[in-house]
Amino acid sequence: MQFFGNRTFTFRAQRGAISRQATLFVVAEVAALGMNWSIFWLLAPRLTALPPEIVSFLGTFIVFVAFAYPMRKLVVFRLRADEPRD
Repeated sequence: MQFFGNRTFTFRAQRGAISRQATLFVVAEVAALGMNWSIFWLLAPRLTALPPEIVSFLGTFIVFVAFAYPMRKLVVFRLRADEPRD
């Protein structure tokens, strides 16, 4: 559902090749999952004053802003020159 919501509403990239977009989306999401896990385990021992839920939220925010959103916008749902926007 997240893929179709991003494709349809957020980036309006319905004209791109869905197989290409889906493959890149899955690869980017798996990479983001690994980054979320890694950042949590890096931050958790250093931010002991914060509950783990907040540390997780902070790590997820960092990954989303620095990696996930730019990947979706600039790679996954970027339309090629021969794929006009609606």
